Amino acid sequence: MKLLSLIAALLISGSAMAGDWSHNTALNFINNTGNSRVMNLGATHDSSTSFGLWNTSIFGAYNYGEDDGFKTKSDWMAGFRLGRQLNPKTEVYLEEKFLGNKFENYDFRWTNEIGVRYDFFGGMSKTAAAGPAVDGSAEKGMKATTGLTYGNHFLYLKAAYQAAYEDAIIYATPPVDKLRHNSVVGLGYGTMLTETLAFAANADWIRTLGGDDRNIIEGRAGIQTKLSKLFGLKAEYVVSWNDQLDSVVGFVPNTNRAWENFSSAYIVALTAAY
Repeated sequence: MKLLSLIAALLISGSAMAGDWSHNTALNFINNTGNSRVMNLGATHDSSTSFGLWNTSIFGAYNYGEDDGFKTKSDWMAGFRLGRQLNPKTEVYLEEKFLGNKFENYDFRWTNEIGVRYDFFGGMSKTAAAGPAVDGSAEKGMKATTGLTYGNHFLYLKAAYQAAYEDAIIYATPPVDKLRHNSVVGLGYGTMLTETLAFAANADWIRTLGGDDRNIIEGRAGIQTKLSKLFGLKAEYVVSWNDQLDSVVGFVPNTNRAWENFSSAYIVALTAAY
């Protein structure tokens, strides 16, 4: 608790010293496969800034879907990220996330991730590293959210420790601890294909430490283009793999389908950067 209080104090004091904030908002159209084969709508937002060697961002998302009168998707996420540059290529960071997604078998999940990221090359915006793979539009948006200008690219590797608390819908047999300790390894790449078209992708491998013995892989890849000075268009493919979901007894909520390890989503979004 003392650590969280210190981080909160740093965020509040840092915001007062921060420079200009960059904001990105997206309205999504999603076509899901896997545990929720539905079409639905969603929204995401992230705001980021930097102050000296520090950078911070806040972000959130919500998705909702119905199928023949039944709610078949309802998930949300909110969080913040605080990073500090140790040198031009190395950053340490803290990332907090709060999530809910019954269609991935949890009512509530909290993750506290502390790690280090190394940039092999490129100018990826540190405040954009935890956000969607590609976001934003126009010159300001493309630079702020991909960290890129035409002709350059980035490649980074991260390693982290993650504490995760989870309230499951249906618990495995035998029951697993609600509080888990995980190792995280992540990789990200992006490039400006033209002056107005960017590609970026990232993936995280989460390995539980202890009796839970779970592997989770989360990844996304997409392209982003600008339509005007303010608006852009994004297309992404998002995947999630959990090697324990198919052993859950019962059915996915509001469906007659058994649980599956793999789920994915195609996302088309109208974005605004300001």
